[in-house]
Amino acid sequence: MDTILFHAGLVDNQVVIEEDNCEEGLSQLLIEAGIKAEHIVTSSFLDNSDRQRTYQTL
Repeated sequence: MDTILFHAGLVDNQVVIEEDNCEEGLSQLLIEAGIKAEHIVTSSFLDNSDRQRTYQTL
């Protein structure tokens, strides 16, 4: 069985996360890599987890 680990894109100098199946949360990994939290936007997930709630939503 195949699955997508994450799906994200760059839109207007922001990282837009469409799907996040990373155990640690892609947002947290990006912040640890030096991307500011205000530059990370998450889409509405059907199973939106708590790890995504601290970021903007579309």
